[in-house]
Amino acid sequence: MMPTLGAKLTPLKASLTAALIHSLSALDNRKTAVVKLISHLLRLGAGPAARSTLLAARSEVTKKRVRMIRFEGAIEQYINDLAVVVFTGIKHTADWFLASFKENDMASGTCTAYSFAGVWILCSTGIAFIDWAKFQIQDFATMFRKQVYTSDVDPKTVEDALAITYTQSKKVRRKYNCTVVMLSWYAVAGRVRTRLPLPAPGASR
Repeated sequence: MMPTLGAKLTPLKASLTAALIHSLSALDNRKTAVVKLISHLLRLGAGPAARSTLLAARSEVTKKRVRMIRFEGAIEQYINDLAVVVFTGIKHTADWFLASFKENDMASGTCTAYSFAGVWILCSTGIAFIDWAKFQIQDFATMFRKQVYTSDVDPKTVEDALAITYTQSKKVRRKYNCTVVMLSWYAVAGRVRTRLPLPAPGASR
């Protein structure tokens, strides 16, 4: 008995999806390539895999760039470089995420407003981005506190580091205030000002 067309297409669809996911995971992808790859994956019904792959890749890019930052004794300079890397990464990821998924959400009628931990989102698929951005802020706060809150650092250095963080985070909030994402300065400041350990992932906040 000859196999049906559907039976023939199923493994081909899985193979194509896997190949596209692999391409999407590349750390040197540009925005245009990401948007194109995700558009193909959405047509294949692989939206969740596309979202998780994109965000995982963007996390790796940020980690790689953070490791490239050299600490040469000036805390303010290190915090500035760290903030530029982290918040620019969040800004670009928000831009890529919006370009890739917003139109799909709007067309399907699933666009809804959400607020979580000081972050606003207008489309349901953006919840994945919210969680991703939240952990980026947590990681930044951990590194911030490690460098800034030491016994030999004076209060002026602490305030300067906080001001630098505010300036960099403001760039994200200003660009995405009324579209996809607003990262609240209070959420960021609350993380970096406290010396207490961050809550474990998944814990209530």
